[in-house]
Amino acid sequence: MTFAALAAGRCLPAKLVCLLGMNDSAYPRADSRHGFDLIAQYPRVSDRRQREEDRQVFLDAMLCARQQLYISYTGRDIRDDRSKPPSTLISELFDYIDRTSQPQANMSKTSSVITIQHPMQAFSEQYFQDNATQLFSYARELVRSGDVVVPGPGALVDVPLTRTETESEITLENLVQFFTHPVRVLLRDVLDIRLESADVLLQTREPVELDYYTRMTVREIMLAEKQRGAAFEAVVDQLRAGGKVPMGAVGFRALEFEWYKIAPLYDRLLSAGFSAEGEVIELVLDVAGTRLTGSVSPLTTNGLVHCSVMDLTARDRIRLWVSHLALCASDTSYTRSSQVFGPDQAESFDVIGEPHTLLADLIAVYQEGLTRPLPFFPRSAWEYVSTSGDPAKAAARIWAGNEYAWGESDDAYNQLAFRDSGIEILEGEFEQLASRILGPLQANRVVIR
Repeated sequence: MTFAALAAGRCLPAKLVCLLGMNDSAYPRADSRHGFDLIAQYPRVSDRRQREEDRQVFLDAMLCARQQLYISYTGRDIRDDRSKPPSTLISELFDYIDRTSQPQANMSKTSSVITIQHPMQAFSEQYFQDNATQLFSYARELVRSGDVVVPGPGALVDVPLTRTETESEITLENLVQFFTHPVRVLLRDVLDIRLESADVLLQTREPVELDYYTRMTVREIMLAEKQRGAAFEAVVDQLRAGGKVPMGAVGFRALEFEWYKIAPLYDRLLSAGFSAEGEVIELVLDVAGTRLTGSVSPLTTNGLVHCSVMDLTARDRIRLWVSHLALCASDTSYTRSSQVFGPDQAESFDVIGEPHTLLADLIAVYQEGLTRPLPFFPRSAWEYVSTSGDPAKAAARIWAGNEYAWGESDDAYNQLAFRDSGIEILEGEFEQLASRILGPLQANRVVIR
């Protein structure tokens, strides 16, 4: 989508061209010249004329429309609601259409058929009446209660997408990315819908606290430096030099807290012999006719070891679980045991009896998830299978979130894919998928305090 002023050289061919604000006094523009302009005092035949140039630009813009042309203008006065004419160019266009076309039955002019008159206010009842086929609105908050029933938006994908062929080769990373956010993979990789917004504005104020991602970066730096034997004061100087932490006593106390939080993780990794430069093995597995490839690392004498500088989440567990299943399904000589360490706790998986069966089931869900949105939300699903209380209430609490914690219902991809659903999305298929995908993970998980 390209926005540009209506000027010479700006018009490019497009399927849809929209001309906005074509009011009588706005376009074509009037010639405005200064009193000392000698060209205005002594005009010649070849002099530029603003109105004539605007007429040519308008014609160029119309010719650039390959399929549709949309023109809007203010047709009513905002004070007394009297009729206002459009730009003279639009009036000439209407005259040409009426002269060269046959009007429809019960219509005096063809231009009246293609012109839609919108009400002055967005909450007008005309937008929500069934007989007004050309007027519609998605703003359900503007409807007075009990007046009319506005149908909600339909499902994004009504029927499963038809795929020409099923993927014969899948990487472990693609499998992990899918199960950490199935809907995002479908919309972004299959439908080419990207909802991420890049924050290009630079901060104009110094930070006074550490946000989530800054805390993660700080902890990663602290853990790496701590493993090299660096002192706390040296790490503080390094982080302050980067400009990502608050200055003064506030920043020092925040870094002290993060250093304290990272200490249990450092001790656990030290006892497990963890090394970020551990062994890396490439796996090629045949799982139910599908070629599963990827690398597993880092491998130590105790098996596969992952770590997270933040408290363990469903994403960390899923990543380790998929890698662990692939390790157990391979014929490698490494120890088929996997561990994941976090500041809060450590967890491990031992040898799995039938890893091929579990991987085949995950691949089947993956193939289905590339054809339709699956109601599988990792954080909510993990609460559903791991809670000791009511699983439905636990999942609903994570899904809805609160003023202090972000909920999965706030995710832009989930909102678009399940725009026709409410909290009932956590019933039925969600419960089945949660038990099917994360049930075996929870059953084989061993918590190490």
